[in-house]
Amino acid sequence: MAATTEGLAVTNIDQFNQITGQVLAELYEVFPRKITLSAKELGEGSDTDFHFAYDSISWLQEHGYFDVAVKNTTGDFHGSVLTPKGLAVLNAVPDSLEAKESYGDLLVNAAKDTFIEQGKKGLGELAAKAIAYGSTLPINIVG
Repeated sequence: MAATTEGLAVTNIDQFNQITGQVLAELYEVFPRKITLSAKELGEGSDTDFHFAYDSISWLQEHGYFDVAVKNTTGDFHGSVLTPKGLAVLNAVPDSLEAKESYGDLLVNAAKDTFIEQGKKGLGELAAKAIAYGSTLPINIVG
């Protein structure tokens, strides 16, 4: 069953995109530093629960968008840093943007506005576009 936000149904894809936007924005903003991502914190205040946030973050890590040194069952992803694939996605500039901001810059700005419902929607949409773009990149990740 989909969660609701002010009467509007929020799908699992919407929830995944919100978490993805938050994760990628955090990692991009501090790159190349390694940080700890917390599923508990990232799921807090959104329409997701801990397990959904944990599974979403795990999916991003398992599909090569960021590396992690230690992942534990309490929801912490210690030593998280963008991979070349993740960085390439976030440094991409959508052709349709006149301001020529990268997806990373757009996600960071949208993440700061997530307390506004429109900001959450925009963050999720940007994350979806960045991930879709990333799936077309001819990058070989050796790991």
